[in-house]
This record gives sequence, structure tokens and C-alpha cells, in this order.
Amino acid sequence: MTDHPERQGGADDAGRVILHPGPGAAEDALETILLGIQRAVPGARAALPPDPLPPEWTLMRAVETGPDGMRFPIGLKGLGGALPLSLSPGDRLLFLSHPWSGRVTIEGPGQTHQISLEARETRVLSVDPATGASAEIAAADAYHARFEPPEDRGIEPDLIPRTESRHALESGMLRIEATGLRHAQAEGSEVIVLRLEPRGLPIAADLRGAAERAGWTCPATIEAAGRDWPGAIKTERGTIDLAASESGRLTLLCHRWSGITEISLRDGVVRLDLFAPDPALLELDLAELAASTRWRDPSGALDAAAEASAPPASSADEAHSSEAAQGGAGSVILDEPVAIYVPRWRGVALSTQTLFRHALAVPERAQTHPNDITEQDIAHHAQRLLNTGARHFVISGGDLFNLKIIDAVQAERPEVRFDLLWHSNYLQMGEAHDWNLLRHWLQALRDGKVTRVGAVKEGLEEWFGAIGVDAVPVPNAVPPPIAPPMAPAMARETAHRARAHAAQHEAERSAEAQRAEAAEGSGAGPRIGLWLSGSSSYRKTPCATLLALGMIPGARLCAAGLDPQARAIIARMGLPFARIWPEVLPRSMLHREMARTDLTLYVTLSECAPMVPLESFALGVPCLIGPGCRLFADDPFLAERLIVRRPLSPAAIAEKAQQVLQEREEILEAFRHYQTRLDARARDSIARLVA
Repeated sequence: MTDHPERQGGADDAGRVILHPGPGAAEDALETILLGIQRAVPGARAALPPDPLPPEWTLMRAVETGPDGMRFPIGLKGLGGALPLSLSPGDRLLFLSHPWSGRVTIEGPGQTHQISLEARETRVLSVDPATGASAEIAAADAYHARFEPPEDRGIEPDLIPRTESRHALESGMLRIEATGLRHAQAEGSEVIVLRLEPRGLPIAADLRGAAERAGWTCPATIEAAGRDWPGAIKTERGTIDLAASESGRLTLLCHRWSGITEISLRDGVVRLDLFAPDPALLELDLAELAASTRWRDPSGALDAAAEASAPPASSADEAHSSEAAQGGAGSVILDEPVAIYVPRWRGVALSTQTLFRHALAVPERAQTHPNDITEQDIAHHAQRLLNTGARHFVISGGDLFNLKIIDAVQAERPEVRFDLLWHSNYLQMGEAHDWNLLRHWLQALRDGKVTRVGAVKEGLEEWFGAIGVDAVPVPNAVPPPIAPPMAPAMARETAHRARAHAAQHEAERSAEAQRAEAAEGSGAGPRIGLWLSGSSSYRKTPCATLLALGMIPGARLCAAGLDPQARAIIARMGLPFARIWPEVLPRSMLHREMARTDLTLYVTLSECAPMVPLESFALGVPCLIGPGCRLFADDPFLAERLIVRRPLSPAAIAEKAQQVLQEREEILEAFRHYQTRLDARARDSIARLVA
């Protein structure tokens, strides 16, 4: 093996190994992520390698091993170069193994082992550097092997309970304060907000209007982490209130001019020293902050310093506080409706968040099933609605617990109005569950508890009208253009860098890696996406779609949410695939994977106004649909190319798919014009619903 200039002392030094990352079988399998070191001595913990890290290695924060996996506070990601480590006999290395992992060469005293870390499902591997043997590790063992970030190299949130906020903070609001304080080594005290995704979607909020009112600066595009951030805002001292749900994400810039910030959410404050010797991103999951049990008592020193150095409140500050209290920038305006949705139902949640300016998740977490909501929960959620001060709510979906919330709210404030946005369709009305829901809501409409219905399934409003219910049609809108998110644990490099890195190491690839790459295919054919949520086994059966793949030359499948039957079809038919996940993907990961495909197939038997095709087009990926909804029906060009009239025919699906792949750019251009009309219809319909 060629010697590396990064090496300091040689591989035969006792107790020393060197990690050399390399590309894996797939074109984007590049990363080596080191999560920790399992010490052979019980109770011993691993510190991070000393500064400075090699230039090809970066420090990561909040590394997650999948939707239901483990979470590590810190990790090291390498895309090349060499990382020297000092180990004791018996120590083992902890690596993240996932679809973007490459291979790693472990060079030790007198021996070298090359290990492939690539895997179709994310897991944590424990590797013996002496033998190269690897095994999946349990959560308890992984916990004791994780890296602990030292104080001078970490940016760990310091969560502080505060019974009284300096200023009143409304429900559904996020407060960011630049304190004017800074680290002893910092060269400034500025706070730079790069991006806010207020609703847990990779859709950025426009921060500039609120920033101008709060006295923050709106600089020209900031470049950080290899990309541009055109909507960034910054200040050295000041406070800004922004609308954000607890499912949101906040991205801050850390560098040597950064100061100390406080981020308030619900009844807690996150205190962060953003100073970093080299530029880095800090991504905060607001849901984790809001629900965190890691509260620590404050020392009071920073509060005292902040109060001592704080200038008197100006009239501008008072005016801004008054504006926020009266429903100013980003806050819930009392005359506007607030939509209520269940985050567990992903399509309904995204539809609601796209259609309404103010959307509130009830319950707060997607893990909570509506059937598990107790009477105590009803009282809690009713109070949440009352605390907003809103006088008008729209129940989006229609789970029965919402009727109890309506009763509780109207018992205290009878003037509060409720409407219903009904997402079900004709075929679902034959299901016992949906019919039971509908008959209860029809009774609530007759009793006057609910005023009007918005029917997402076009034409269903006519049925409602025929039985005396005030109803309007409401088509779904297209989410704003979605940029594939930079996931903190699994961010891929840009395409040009990936290709350059792969080419650089092509000659070093092992015969085993080349055989694996050949088995998967050259990658020249189209990637076809199939994204299921498990919501229906008979209305959204994937069988015909899977069989159609074998009729599309060179096609490879990228899919998620596939049940055992669907996976069995893939195995028995020998269908080529690039990525398959049995589980439903988190939305951020779904968008990232969807953006890497050439075509989405969503050919179902029955739909309302599906969100998957709209999300796909928002990412620049065309999508085929079935004839069970009105989407594209009013545009002859798109209807001819995107609607499969025989949804159970693999041949019909394959024929349309090949046409779309050939006319992809023309279809995307036509959709841009169609989107303008569709979004205008959606806005007009919502205005009619809540009028």
C-alpha cells in the first residue's frame, strides 16, 4: 500500500492504527463514519482524536442510525485521507454502516484489513482492528462506546428551565436571541441563522421580512458547507420571534466570529456558544428540544452578564413586542383559521401544512396513534387550541377524538368556529372505519358544531350538497420547491465531488467491491421510485408497478414501505434495484431519495388528491398516477402522458414510463405552468372553505 503523507510515526507503532476511507461498490458509497471506540477496559471512555483533524475528516453532530435506531452525540466522517488512532489491545472500532458508506482500510502493526461498510439498512458495526472481524452491536454496548465531545470541541446545547421568560412567548413561536456575549477566543458575537424549516419539511421559511422588522441584517448569499444559503439573516445583538412548530428544524452557522445565542421554545431555553475555529453547521431538531428531559439548572453567570451589559429597551423594541403580541410577523393572527392535523397520517399532514398558513399538530408527535388519546389528552389539546386565541379552526382528517376537542373548546368559548377538511374518497367510504368516521361528522354538522366541509376528493362536495351539507372542493397544492435536505448524519457530497473522489480511488478498488458493483448494475439505466406509506393494501397495491419494471430497459428500483409480498415479488422475479427499505422513510430522507430518481410511480386504484406526485414534481421528478383522481385531468398534455388509464396493467405502466423518460424536460416545463393554476385553485378553495 502506498504510504500516506498524513501518517505520523508509521503503522507499526505499538497500539496505533490508521483508517483510510475508500469508495464502495455504488457510485455514491463514499463515507466512513466513526462513531466511537469500545474500550477493552471496563468503564474506559474514548476521547476524540487530537486537533487538528485531517482535512478530509469532519466533525458530525447528532448522528442517527435510522428512524428507530440509536443516536450518537458526535461522530467523525472521512471521505479520504488518513486518520491515526491510538488503541489499546482488545479495543474495537464503532462504524456507521448505511447505503452511503464506502469501505475502510484499517492499517495496524504488521497487518492491514479492508472492510466494506455499505449496507442497505442502517446499522452500527463493531470491528476488531486486529482481525477485521465485524458484528452488529446492541444499543447498550454502543452507548458505552460512543465518543464524548470535549468542551473545547463541542457545541452541545445547554438546556435551561426558565419559569419566566424575559418576554411573553406565544404558542407555536420560536425565539432566537443574540446576547452580545462571546467565547473568550471568539472574534465576534454575531448569530447567523441560515435556514428555518418551520414545519418539519425541507421547505425553508422566508426570514427576511421578520428580520427587517426585528432589526436583523439580511446579507447577500452566505456560502457554507459547500452550498449557498440565500435566505440567511444575522445580528450581533437582538431578538427575533418566528413561527415554527415543534417538528421544525433550525440551521445555524458556527465560526470564529460567532457569539452566544439563546433559543426559546415552549418553557425552555437552549443556550449555545456558536464559536468554532472553523466554519461548521449546527442543525437543531425543535421537537427534541421541546420534549427534552436533559434540563440542567443554570449557573446564573451568563444571565447576570447579559443583564449587566444589556442596554435599556428602546421604543423600537417595545413596538416590536407589541406587534408580536397583536399577531405580528410569523405569529397566529386571530382572524385567520388554524388547521389541526394528526402527524401520524403523513399525506394528510403534508397536505394541511401546504394549504394553510397556520397548522397545529394534534397530538404533537407522529408516534401517537389517535386511538391512544385519553380524556386527559383531550383536555390538554383543547387548552392548546384555546391558548392560541384563534376563533376559527379547520379539522383536517377527521379522527373521532377531534369531536371531543370541539366539545371541550366550545364549552368554554361557544363562538369558536370549526370546519372539516375531508380527505377520504368514494372507495374508502365502503370501509367500516371510514364510514363510522363520516357518520359522526355528519351528525356534528347537523348539530351545528361544524360549519362547512372541504372535500379533497373532487366531486364529493356535490354528494355533501345533495344531503344538505355546505361543502366546497379543495384540491391539494404543490409544496414549494424542495431542496434535498442536508441530513446531519447522512449528508452526501455533491455529484461532481462524488465522481471525482470515486475516480481517484477507482484503481484501488478491491476485486470484491468490483464484483458487488457489477452485480448491482452499471447504473446507466433510469432509477424508478416507488414510495409507499402502508396506508392501503388494496387501493395502492404495488404488484402491477413492480412487474412493469421488468419491461423498462435498464430500470432499477428505489423503493420504501414495501411489505413482505412486494419484496418476495422483487426476489422471485429478479428485479434489479438500487435501494430498498422495508420501512416507511422519514420525510426528509424520502425527499433526499426521491430527488435521486428519474421517475416516480404512484399508479393506484383510488385516490383523493395525492401528495406523493406533487412532492415528486416539487423535487423535479415526474410522476405517473392512476385514473382515480382529477389530478392532471384538466391539462390534455399532462393527462396524456402521466395518467395510466389501466392501472392494473404492467404493460400500460411500462409504456407510459418510457414515454415520460423520453419527454422528461417537456413534461417538467408543462407542469410548472400547471402548478400555477393548481395553486391558485387551492388558495381560492381554502378562502371559500373558511369564508
